[in-house]
Amino acid sequence: MAATRFGSLPGMAGNMAGVQQQMMSQRPQQFNQGHFQARPTGATSSPQASRMAGHPYASVAGTPQGKRPDPKSSRRVKKKKAGDKVLPQRVRELVPESQAYMDLLAFERKLDSTIMRKRLDIQEALKRPVKQKRKLRVFLTTHFHGARPDAEDEDSIVPSWELRVEGKLMDDQGIKPDVTKQKRKFSSFFRSLVIELDKDLYGPDNHLVEWHRTDKTQETDGFQVKRPGEDKVKCTIMLLLDYQPAQYKLDPRLARLLGIHTQTRPVIINALWQYIK
Repeated sequence: MAATRFGSLPGMAGNMAGVQQQMMSQRPQQFNQGHFQARPTGATSSPQASRMAGHPYASVAGTPQGKRPDPKSSRRVKKKKAGDKVLPQRVRELVPESQAYMDLLAFERKLDSTIMRKRLDIQEALKRPVKQKRKLRVFLTTHFHGARPDAEDEDSIVPSWELRVEGKLMDDQGIKPDVTKQKRKFSSFFRSLVIELDKDLYGPDNHLVEWHRTDKTQETDGFQVKRPGEDKVKCTIMLLLDYQPAQYKLDPRLARLLGIHTQTRPVIINALWQYIK
């Protein structure tokens, strides 16, 4: 504080020495009591001024104030897979041993493809039910009923024949069957059954006997067909198994191409994809 500023005030010229001496004696007392001069309200310091003054928390350009860049994030961006690091042609010409590295990359891609295909096969296998090989024995029996003129029933007067289609699931040899377990009905193994008779004998409207599974179908142990007549009749029986999951028969040309006759939809699509690749 200059003495000229105090000398310019009226009535203070004679007390100049006393004022200076008094201020010098009060400074240690203020410092010891912990009183410091506070910064005026609203005063801020710029980042440039903080750096010039050696401020330990000076802000860094390009990052939020008070935060520092994360070295892991930049390292994470630069990280690449080993399969992406393909050597240029010039490097391979200069270093003949680099061909072994390229062979490893090709083997890695092939291994990844094999692992992915096996993973899909396992996922598909988990969805399928457990398979058990059993024998389903089908019985075809015919009965002929001759004419009975003295019968009271009109159906017994005319000769007729009867065809029965029955079957059962055979138990494995050497394994004692479980008597507590309910056996499946014969019709539960099929989706549909069609019996085609001679069209010339029974006409176009009565030569087919069909059965198709519905949501309200009641299972049965067999099927029975009865028709009038005493001549030999040629019939064709078509049984369509109820596969779980459903299987499809391929066109002969596509079957020769893929080597598959009947299979499920995922297996057919996978075989077609393998052929395209």
